[in-house]
Amino acid sequence: MMGEASAEVVAERERLAERVRQELRAAGLPVVLPTEAPVVPAGALVSVDETTDEDFSEVAVSWNCHPRLQDCSRDAYRSNRWDDAAFRHSGVVHRAMIAAVIGILESAGFAARESPHEYEPLTVEVLSGPGVPPPWVVGDAR
Repeated sequence: MMGEASAEVVAERERLAERVRQELRAAGLPVVLPTEAPVVPAGALVSVDETTDEDFSEVAVSWNCHPRLQDCSRDAYRSNRWDDAAFRHSGVVHRAMIAAVIGILESAGFAARESPHEYEPLTVEVLSGPGVPPPWVVGDAR
């Protein structure tokens, strides 16, 4: 049964999500904030589930292609044009970026995988973060 996660649980998820955002930015990827929806620019969207629903990742990363490619792919999907070049290309880009995000996060010490949840296709599920500061932090901040 779905309910609201406690404030402490949501705060812990938000801390993990912010560390994910920092790592993806450090790798040079654009990071989209959830507050930028419904017009979502290109980049990695790191989101936090504020519920206890087990059908969704607690911290998830999805990839947003350029809005023009999003529009063309969505139009092809709605018209059942499965062989459309934009639709195919969008799928290839999403799969490549999900693999890249997982690789980046794992290199930085996170536990991450492609989401097994049916409502989150082509999404990264972040299971935990590293126990040490990021490797790119220098000096006294580390």
